[in-house]
Order: sequence, then C-alpha cells, then structure tokens
Amino acid sequence: VTPESEMIGEIAVVNVWSYALTDSEIKGLYLDRTGVIEPKMPEDPDVLRTVFDENGAYDAVSGDRLATHGNPKTEQKADGSYVGVFDGSSSFIFGDFHNFYSSLLSSITIETYVRVDAFSGSYVDIVSNMHAGGFGFSANSSGNLELWAHIGGGYRIPKTPMTTGEYMHLVGSYDGETVKLYVDGVLVSSVEYTGSIKFPSGTPNYLVIGGDSGPSTT
Repeated sequence: VTPESEMIGEIAVVNVWSYALTDSEIKGLYLDRTGVIEPKMPEDPDVLRTVFDENGAYDAVSGDRLATHGNPKTEQKADGSYVGVFDGSSSFIFGDFHNFYSSLLSSITIETYVRVDAFSGSYVDIVSNMHAGGFGFSANSSGNLELWAHIGGGYRIPKTPMTTGEYMHLVGSYDGETVKLYVDGVLVSSVEYTGSIKFPSGTPNYLVIGGDSGPSTT
C-alpha cells in the first residue's frame, strides 16, 4: 500500500477507542501527557494503542508490530520515551484497522500528541484513514487543524487555528450525533450531524500514522 499526504514532524502518541470519551476523560489524557497525575482516566484503548520503541512501533492491543512506508524513524527523548519521526515521505501503517469498522460506525475516539514542523504542499494528514470516506486529523498550510469525519454523504469538519513547530495534544471523537475536536484537553470546535461514519473500502482500508491511506498498491 502507498499512503498519501505524509507529514514532517513528530508523533508521540496514537490511541483509538471504539467509543466516545467524555470531556473529563479527555482532559485527564491531556494532563497525563503533561506529567500531571489525573484520576479521571479512560480505560485502555480497545482498537489501537501505539507504542514507539527503538525498533519502530507496535500495537499494544494486539501485540503486533506496525508496517511501514518509506523509512519512518523513532527517537528516544530525555525521559526515556520514544517518538515517531516523519520526513514527509514515510509513515507507520495499522493494517488491521478495517477489522474494527463495524464497531466504529457510530462512535470513535482518536488521540494523538503531535508536532507538525513544515508543509511540503498545501496540507498534510496526521493520523487518518480518509480516502473517499473515513475519519482523521489533517493540517493545512493556511494555519488550520481539522478533524474530518465522513457522515451522511460528506465530510463534517470541525477546525481550529494551529502553529507549526509546537506539540499539540489532539482528540477527535464522534458519539453518533456530534463530531468533536479537542486541543490540549479543551473542546475547541464541533459539528452536529447524526448518522454513521462511512469508512473507505478496498485498498485504502488501513490507518496511517503520519499520513493518510491511499488507493495505490505501488
């Protein structure tokens, strides 16, 4: 497979739940990422829990290592943790994402902790599965961070301004009625729309960390 619109920057966290987290749980995730002990935390992710290490990345839910496109790297930080490092032509791939589609039609949460450093074109995708459908985060060179959710025949897109070169804690969720975008634990934008998420079919039925799914197999 060949992902598209890959980003330049770093990603420290990617988690996916099959249900919509509450506002207090999302606030707890942000505080936890910043080193604050927070009692209100969600259960461990039931779809994907990405762990970066010296050998790349793996899913702690299944125990399987993630596939790669190009040559994504990992880097160890001062606290001993690893992050994914992306050069605009590489990404990690969660190939089993389509196996969860049926449980994600009316509810989903995706969390990531990301730094977008530069744009090679007009936009990049951060964590997404959005070829002719799907759900994911995108950033564009005009300065907007966007959450895309394909519901009811089109994309519903809450958005907010962003700054390159700075880490952001992002959470995108859908509860069957409202698409919500959170930045650093705060709800910043939402779009109300009732329905089911339409996910991509065929070749682009995988989740990309550091880009977006594409239709090509070359």
